[in-house]
Amino acid sequence: MRRLFIGLLLLGSGAASVLAALAVFGGRFSVRLDILSHFLPFLVVGVAAAAGVFLLRPDVRATRAALAILVIGLGAAAWAMAPVFLYRQVRADRLDPALQIKVIQLNALDGNRRGPALLAWLKAQDADILVMEETPDIGDELPTLGYLASCGNCPATIYYKAAAKPYWDNGPTWDWMAPRKVAAARFRDARGDYTVLAVHRGRPTRFARTSDETAALRDMARRFPAKSTILAGDFNSTPWSAGRRREEAALGLVRQTRAVPTWPAEAVSHNRFGFPFPVLPIDHIYAGRDWATVKVERGPKLGSDHYPVMVTLQRVRGIPTPREGTR
Repeated sequence: MRRLFIGLLLLGSGAASVLAALAVFGGRFSVRLDILSHFLPFLVVGVAAAAGVFLLRPDVRATRAALAILVIGLGAAAWAMAPVFLYRQVRADRLDPALQIKVIQLNALDGNRRGPALLAWLKAQDADILVMEETPDIGDELPTLGYLASCGNCPATIYYKAAAKPYWDNGPTWDWMAPRKVAAARFRDARGDYTVLAVHRGRPTRFARTSDETAALRDMARRFPAKSTILAGDFNSTPWSAGRRREEAALGLVRQTRAVPTWPAEAVSHNRFGFPFPVLPIDHIYAGRDWATVKVERGPKLGSDHYPVMVTLQRVRGIPTPREGTR
């Protein structure tokens, strides 16, 4: 009786997973259906479990049922996820450290209890740009590492080396109490002119909030050349969701991180899963086609429910000539 119950449970979960995997394609038309797309890795597990139930039975019909479940369920998931891995990133013909920039994206978690370890790791990384969310405590310590904050009243903050101060940013002035949905900073150095944008998105279930945040990012991004823009943040959405892919197409930026999983990390905050490995790629770094991808890495657990992700880029177009200098 117990085996029958377990078998029916697995079969039911598998059937539900297959239907959910097929329903993912409805995300093109419905933001509610698009929520299912974020759980595609879990749906794949459900499909495989259901197929396994049938494969354990020495029966021709059971084998056919298992194959049908695998073909339909895994086929739908693969069709939805394949574009995430198949697009072409820009590559440099030769590496030039003088034209490279290292960017770290991390939701540090407000109330992080491993602040010293996080600061030590950031010091060792020596990145040019830090994009961080939930940093009230950690942010106060970053000046000791030589970083200053741009738009400290934004959901995501851009930290830069003190010697490379931006010549423009949208940080609060007289209206410092008004938060910005997007942090923006313009830099000019040996790599030329470029823009860094930073965001911290709400969860996909908060439809009104995410709609406003999407509109705010598009409005800010269209003010600057897309080819030289770098965008990073905790998007709380996976790259195979229809909404994420629509926004990427509208921005004209290339996702450098492809599908590097960054959540969950440690069992803190609202994350109580305590997975031994990350499952969902919800932290992303993008760049325009003036930038080539040099290296993409994921960092260690550092007291947050998110892993950090690091990208090294190299400017391959729009580089100032010696006559132009960096002004």
